[in-house]
Amino acid sequence: MARIIPCLVLLVVMVTILGCLGLQPFLNQTPNGIEVPYGLTVFAAFTFWMNILIIEYGWVNYALGVLWSLSVEEVFYLAFPLLCLTLARGKAFVLFLVLIVAYAPYFRSLHFGEESGAYLYHYFSSFDGIALGCLTALFAQKFSIQAVQMKWIIPVLVFLMSMLYLYAPIKEVSTWSVTVFALLTAILIFCFAQRPQAPATSIVSKIMVWIGQRSYEMYLFHLIILGLIKVLYFPKTTLPDQKLMLLLIFFVGTFVFSWLIEKYYSTPLNHKIRQTWIRKKPQVN
Repeated sequence: MARIIPCLVLLVVMVTILGCLGLQPFLNQTPNGIEVPYGLTVFAAFTFWMNILIIEYGWVNYALGVLWSLSVEEVFYLAFPLLCLTLARGKAFVLFLVLIVAYAPYFRSLHFGEESGAYLYHYFSSFDGIALGCLTALFAQKFSIQAVQMKWIIPVLVFLMSMLYLYAPIKEVSTWSVTVFALLTAILIFCFAQRPQAPATSIVSKIMVWIGQRSYEMYLFHLIILGLIKVLYFPKTTLPDQKLMLLLIFFVGTFVFSWLIEKYYSTPLNHKIRQTWIRKKPQVN
């Protein structure tokens, strides 16, 4: 929360300013023919129901639409402490998480193929992935696997995830594929959790670590870069060679922009919020 909220505020401020300048990608649109006030969009962003807004009215704001997943995540984070207090970390808590994982495919089946995108954007469409993450964290504390086993498990997992991603559009297989992909991801995280302090030695691993450390900033702000590109280049009239150039500009711009936000804004504010509001308990000798 201490890292996410400052980025959320900055994103809304940026989109508001760019929208006031009349830049089309940052203005509210009417994809379903229903006009949504910008104030309501901002309210949905700060109260974590942007996903419901998108389900009801479509992707009303190009740059703020990414907040649908943040809404799902934040609602889970707000409920998580209550679950921990109510169910502790025993069998009841594990059973509750398993029930969430089991319910998600059924919920997605109820909204299969809907144009609203409820099979993807709704809270219960995505809670299974977060619940699997919680289960992974619990299991990683009690179970372990040998390094020899990881050498073949990790490549197999990556292969299966790649095949599942390429198998079919998510709309056609959303009922089961989302949970399966989340499960494979959880197993992959479990493998890497066996050596959490392992240093990144190769260039690829160092790049992945660098991206991972700034993943929130990249996700939340990448549509700012893409939106600015769309102001100058209309997709349907952009030539193929221009698209390759713009793809490079997009990646470089996103990496640099995210790095600047992380280094000079989100990380300093994160530390300050934690130091001010999350006080350490005094140690007892």
